[in-house]
Amino acid sequence: TPSGRQHASAALTRLATENVDNQSQIAKRLVGLLDHDDAGVVQRAAHDLQALAKDHPGAPVVIVNAGAIMPLVTVLSNGKTDEGRTAAAKTLHVLANSGPANQLAIAIGLVALLGAGTDQAQEYVTDLLLTLSTGSSADPTEAKHNRTAIANAGPFKMLVFQLRSESSRVKLLAVSLMATLSGDSEANVSEIAKYNGIKPLVALLEPEASGGDAETQRQAAVVLADMARVQAAYGATVAKEGGIPLLVGMLRTSSTIEAKAEAAGALLSLATEHAREMGEAGAIEPLVDLLKSDATAVADTSSLTRAHAQLKAAGAIAGLAAGGMDNQDKVKAAGGIELLVDLLKHRPDLYPERMKTAADRLSTHLWNVVRHDNGVSNGLAKARDLHERVQAQASLALARLALGNAANQSAVTACGGVALLITLVSSSAREQPRDEAAGVLWSLAVDHPENQAAIAAAGGIEALVDYVGQASDKLGAAASGEGARRARTRVWVPGVAPYGTLMECIQRESWYGS
Repeated sequence: TPSGRQHASAALTRLATENVDNQSQIAKRLVGLLDHDDAGVVQRAAHDLQALAKDHPGAPVVIVNAGAIMPLVTVLSNGKTDEGRTAAAKTLHVLANSGPANQLAIAIGLVALLGAGTDQAQEYVTDLLLTLSTGSSADPTEAKHNRTAIANAGPFKMLVFQLRSESSRVKLLAVSLMATLSGDSEANVSEIAKYNGIKPLVALLEPEASGGDAETQRQAAVVLADMARVQAAYGATVAKEGGIPLLVGMLRTSSTIEAKAEAAGALLSLATEHAREMGEAGAIEPLVDLLKSDATAVADTSSLTRAHAQLKAAGAIAGLAAGGMDNQDKVKAAGGIELLVDLLKHRPDLYPERMKTAADRLSTHLWNVVRHDNGVSNGLAKARDLHERVQAQASLALARLALGNAANQSAVTACGGVALLITLVSSSAREQPRDEAAGVLWSLAVDHPENQAAIAAAGGIEALVDYVGQASDKLGAAASGEGARRARTRVWVPGVAPYGTLMECIQRESWYGS
């Protein structure tokens, strides 16, 4: 009877308490029942394994050693009842959260079941893999190991297959798992391309294919951004399949700022080869809109989300500006220069003295964080780091917008850009914003005597000289070390004609009046 079975389960729990030998015997017997002909027996066995794993700290290892993983996965995929499959899924979840060794074993077993069985079974399997791939925020190394194990087990063919599923939930889970893997390595991106994943990924950008789900579209944009960044040929395929106007459509109509940010990120990855196409598709105005409303609340998650969107939008605009003067002029007409200059401003709320030392220390670890959480939970440090990255990307966009465009050169200066750029060169805590700000000053000065005078009058020469490490010798004849490397490094980026080095900038006779 149900009552009798409940008593039996309670007795097993009591026998297992702090007794490893009993746990081992119980686990082996329960695992043996997972292939029983009676679906009710299978359900109860899975449930009791779950209870054993939850209630006893050492039991998950005992259960895994008893060979539970594959039988549970089999029940998950082919169980006779929903109740049995649900019990198996919950047990696997408990085991998956019990330690790295168990997670690796579960991941490999689950990959073998991708795309198999009913939609519900596919949801269970893919959702479990997604849980394993993201791991615990307290231990990002664990999540990385899990993703490596998942990728090595060969999931990509079936993930691409799932992108075409009739189930919107299966498609969302599949593209989300793909997005956690595509950023890890070029090999993972190549596997997605190998199985012709670009076409269904582009299709998911359409409201009809994604069911109008902004999160599905966002995750598809993440994967496409990774692919276009890794190889130009992949970006060309994205464009050929109609990805650019669909991404622009996301920028205009998506219901979430997160989805808009990733659409901008995908356009950023495409911009090197497709800047003119993006301009013609109408990308400029919605990208400029994404620059608006600078975040102000340090601990507010939505503020970090806004800054992340501004980072991606500024990067995409930088790419668009490399597509020619027509794009440069459109950005100016849309009000982009004023908004980019505004992003250069110092945020004193991120630098209170009582937090400065801790923020400096934490920001060192956070500087290269892009997608996966590195375990540092200090919201102030994250906000500060993200703001500095936004400053660097906004500076790059301004440099490209001003290059060879006298009207844009004048516009940057007219809205107060020179003073803000000099401040960045002089006092930014990070090298990247300083590098990019120095690049903008050079771009503003090229063949523009009024800007040269404005930069000199605002102390720009001294700031640039100090930056290349030659405070006692403006011409830097004895330059050495890192300062000399930066002085010899051309500030412009690949794909655009270089416009000179910092040292050449400092040496311009018109800046010194000598």
